[in-house]
Amino acid sequence: MKILVLNPNSSRATTRVLSRVAGDWAAASGNEVVTESLPQAPELLVTQADNELVAGQIWQRIARLADDGFDAMVIACHGDPGLPDGWAVQDRRPVVGMGWASMQLAAAGEGWGVLCVTEEIVADKVEQAAGYGLTGDLIVARGALRRDYETGSNAALGCLVAEVTEIAAAGAASVVLGCGAMSGLADAVRERVSAAVIVPLAAALDQSVLLACATG
Repeated sequence: MKILVLNPNSSRATTRVLSRVAGDWAAASGNEVVTESLPQAPELLVTQADNELVAGQIWQRIARLADDGFDAMVIACHGDPGLPDGWAVQDRRPVVGMGWASMQLAAAGEGWGVLCVTEEIVADKVEQAAGYGLTGDLIVARGALRRDYETGSNAALGCLVAEVTEIAAAGAASVVLGCGAMSGLADAVRERVSAAVIVPLAAALDQSVLLACATG
């Protein structure tokens, strides 16, 4: 199966992180993954207004999936821009938002939390989860203290571990890393915390395969 991962911003650093995580997933699953970005988009999508700004560009790319030979697509932004329901189907090809996929996976457990890219969008994140019908077991949503997790630095790792630990201490059995830039540190965080760490991109890739099998 050939899957497109679209980073709907223009950050090269974040795209590299997503490409590496997608590559690891592809090697383990036996699928083919291609990672792209939107060069004309903002470098970082934070607010709902940012998401709305790129929705048109995202759907232009979705329209070309069949012509380019893709079986499915993942929108690699936790706000799921362009996908009000978290996922869609275009020409029998599923398009999966990693926010929807990761929160759905987390909500299947006992209690969960989400670490947002910044404190200012926490209310939006809770509203997003509610729109998907997933707030029943949401224990805590909080904002991250840094915006440089894509660097993979020791300082960034230490901060991310502390933030995930705090969410787990509030009672969350699983914690969603609510930004693609955090994905590259997920394995290191897992080794240092008690809660299950959910990587949205991996969750979305898994879900895209399931949906492709169901709709293809």
